[in-house]
Amino acid sequence: METPEIEKRFGQAMKRARKQAGLTQAELGERADLNRTYISDVERGERNLSLVCIARIVDAFGVSLGTFFASLDVAANGAALSAQSYSMTEWSQSDASKIIA
Repeated sequence: METPEIEKRFGQAMKRARKQAGLTQAELGERADLNRTYISDVERGERNLSLVCIARIVDAFGVSLGTFFASLDVAANGAALSAQSYSMTEWSQSDASKIIA
């Protein structure tokens, strides 16, 4: 069975955010109160996450759901961050305007 695209996109965005934040899978799992193997599965797009788990993961980055999903949407449209890199913990609601194609 092929992994649904949204699960892959979420996993890729989560992995980018984790690396930008300088976290290991174990550290992110600890912050989100989830097992490291679960984090690994999510990053590979192999989990169908519940809203509770999504909220835990996003909260572990210290951003709102809207901010995280805005970054997911931008990445899906082929945009890239500008040369100035922003970590997820530095983002605010208005940071979507700082992302360029």
